[in-house]
Amino acid sequence: MSEMKPTQPTQPATAEDNAARESLIELAGNDGFAPMRWLDRFSKEVSLSVRSDQVREAIRSGSRTLVVREGRDVLGGIVWRAVPDLAEHFDVPVHEVVAVLADPAADRHPVVADLLGALRSEPAGDSGGFVMLRIEADDVAGLAGATDAGFRLLSTSFSLVNDLERRHLNPAHDAPGMSIHRFADGPLPDGMYSVLRSAPTPLVDDHYHADPRLDNKRCDALYDRKRERVLAGIGADVMVYREIEGTITGFGTFKRATDVEPYGIALLDGSFGYRPPGAPAGHGGAAAAFMCNESLLDNRFVEWDTQATNYGMVNMLTGRPSIRLVRSSYILRCWTDKL
Repeated sequence: MSEMKPTQPTQPATAEDNAARESLIELAGNDGFAPMRWLDRFSKEVSLSVRSDQVREAIRSGSRTLVVREGRDVLGGIVWRAVPDLAEHFDVPVHEVVAVLADPAADRHPVVADLLGALRSEPAGDSGGFVMLRIEADDVAGLAGATDAGFRLLSTSFSLVNDLERRHLNPAHDAPGMSIHRFADGPLPDGMYSVLRSAPTPLVDDHYHADPRLDNKRCDALYDRKRERVLAGIGADVMVYREIEGTITGFGTFKRATDVEPYGIALLDGSFGYRPPGAPAGHGGAAAAFMCNESLLDNRFVEWDTQATNYGMVNMLTGRPSIRLVRSSYILRCWTDKL
């Protein structure tokens, strides 16, 4: 692509052909706001390769695209897709933006505003659906463009990563009662499964509950369903839990990050976990000590993604030298019928 000076886009955002989609993959390889930039500490520019491959796979699997051009040059584009599982749950059309991309030489603010403004009329029209978007905290221009397009900030998210090669920096490891269950070895024992799925999931300070147009009971049910699935090993490869005198005081489930495995990165993503209502205090410190010093599978890294307002989780994790805060991001939403 030719070098461009910062400019206002001169053509409206449009769905495009294969050549434009290839331009989006190219832009992903120059993305100044690649979500996994922390990987570049360990492998030079690997985050850009991961980002390009993620965009390529999303397009290949049927995600839709919009682009903004100046002349024949693609200034930026977005990749977005339907989320049928959430649409069925909330009984409204639901879509998510996979990637927001802009040429580094373009003015990101108007490019993002034009793209997201055009997207609002694409997926659901007047039927009242919503579009979800995640923007990096340092992407000030992208956030401004999204806000101009009608997206509203609903929560702030932190991503923290534990590096087992730094575990020698941690305090002495003492975590009584901690255990691991690997789902490759079989399902949870029936008694444990029944106990952990019986209590309501106490999550209320999230971007779903923060949306006044979403029914709170459906938001609660969304997390109850997620808990049931991970306890059955669906979307989870390993569970870590603490049991004291026959009572499970909390658990966390994790899954392999298969999209980074081709790059030689052994990473587990947080899947789901919580401290059951009424469980005795003290789970957090023991869990953090255990997970920051023990390999859960064949991983080097474990990532936790949590709301900034989840003070218990943030405090549990930030006190270990093996852990880094690697990402801060905003979760935004726009209802397509609210123009």
